[in-house]
Parts: sequence; C-alpha cells; structure tokens
Amino acid sequence: MGAISIASRAEIFSQFLAGKTSSADKRVYAMCGIPGSGKSTYVGRALQAGHFPKNAFVLNPDNVMHALPEYRKTFDRDGAETAFCAWELPARKLAYDLLRHAADRGLNIIIDMGCVRDEDSNNILDLKKRGYQVHIYHIFCPPEIALQRIGGRERFTPEDMIRQRYEALKTMVSKYHLMAHQFFMFDNSDQDQPFRKVDINSLPDVISFN
Repeated sequence: MGAISIASRAEIFSQFLAGKTSSADKRVYAMCGIPGSGKSTYVGRALQAGHFPKNAFVLNPDNVMHALPEYRKTFDRDGAETAFCAWELPARKLAYDLLRHAADRGLNIIIDMGCVRDEDSNNILDLKKRGYQVHIYHIFCPPEIALQRIGGRERFTPEDMIRQRYEALKTMVSKYHLMAHQFFMFDNSDQDQPFRKVDINSLPDVISFN
C-alpha cells in the first residue's frame, strides 16, 4: 500500500471540492450495488436530467484513485492489477476525507460507490444525524452480468470482490431500506429494460431481512 503525497492530496481536494456550494436543504443520494451494476451510469443520467443537484459533491473512490498521480505512475509502470492493489485503499481513505469535508461545508452529496461495508452505512447514518435527507438507490445486477460488463474496463476489478459484495448486499440493503427517508430499487440486469423500477419485496432471493 502506497502513501499519497501532500501535493497529490491537495490536488485531489481542489479537483473534487472546488466550486461546490452549501445547501440549506441538505440531501445525500447514496447508490448501492456491485461493480458493473450501473451505479455511475445512473448517477450520470440523473445529473443530466436534473434529478440530482449538479453542484453536489460526488463521492467515488474509483475516480479519486484514477486521479491520483501515484496511481497513474504505478499503472503505467506495473499494470492495472498492481496499481489497484497498491492504491485502492489509500484512495478510499482519501475519498472518505473528502466526504467529511463536504459534510462540514453542508454540500449536497452523491455517494457513487457500492456501500457494502459497515463504514459506508455508518457514514450515511452519520450524515442523517447531521440533518441530511437520505435517499438511497439500490441498483440490482447479478454477478455474472456485472462481470461481463467490467471485462473491457481499464481498471482492475477482482472477480471474488464482486461476488463478496453481492453477498454482503443481501443484508445491507434491508438496513438501508430502514435508514432512508426515501428508498428506490432498480433492476439493471436487462440491457433492453435498463433501470427497471421494482419493489424491494420482488427479489426475495437477493435480499435478507434477518
């Protein structure tokens, strides 16, 4: 695991937070889903359509990682897998630092990541305690289809990570359903019917309410 330089950290903070303004009506729009499910595609469409505020801070550790000069240097020298293993965790920690600064400034926040870890649910719960309205969007997609989609990506994504996150979401989604002021679920497993809105009870095999 590498260490992010002070200069790179400052560059990332400027790139991801500069020009963002606070909102009196603070909202967090949190995506959850496995890699390849279509989270970032949904965010892009929602921003373009005006459903998400265009001036929101977007939390996406993958984007932070790709913007790091250290990651790009390792990628060019040693390849995608080595770069991912070296910089995924530091980039995620830096992304969470960005999230805390965005919340301190009262920015609207879009969480464009899987939200499969306890620290992710704790971050969302903390935002709720800080007065944020919480809107959560679960983008469902089976691992086999997600693996097909990420096959052509530049960055490395371990197959076992996708399957582990799929299993983790079975319990996490029910927690998010209870936590959210508004909860939305979309089935994005069929490219002919993308982002088909479904009821949370319509997929009993992939959600655990225990």
